[in-house]
Amino acid sequence: MKPIEFRAHGKFSIEKEGNILVVNAEGPGNIELAESYHQQISEYLTELSGKPWASINIFSKESFFTPDASQNLIAGAKYAKEIGFVACAFVIKTDEYQHSLKSFWEMIYDKANVEYRFFEDEVTAKAWLKGKMP
Repeated sequence: MKPIEFRAHGKFSIEKEGNILVVNAEGPGNIELAESYHQQISEYLTELSGKPWASINIFSKESFFTPDASQNLIAGAKYAKEIGFVACAFVIKTDEYQHSLKSFWEMIYDKANVEYRFFEDEVTAKAWLKGKMP
């Protein structure tokens, strides 16, 4: 029997600003969205691999992921660290889910052993990330 295919839930965009990847995401997301993210980010990782780089994740709405997608994100962050990923900054633009989103993403990045921090705005977040790179 052929497995059921699902469409991605949620959306994201990725832009590169020097050695910082700016990810705008809106959830909730599933494994299909996580896999799509990893496919798109791999193009940037080829270019950034071997030198220090960071990312800023800007979330609107409830940017949570399913358990299988969470495992995928942890594995991706671990791999990214191996090829130069030094830190991740978060900006959460929804008041409704602040505490829950922070707890969720802390779990992801703690398990991946990647340095991270939450910020109120993008300017401060980018400044912190630039200070993390030699």
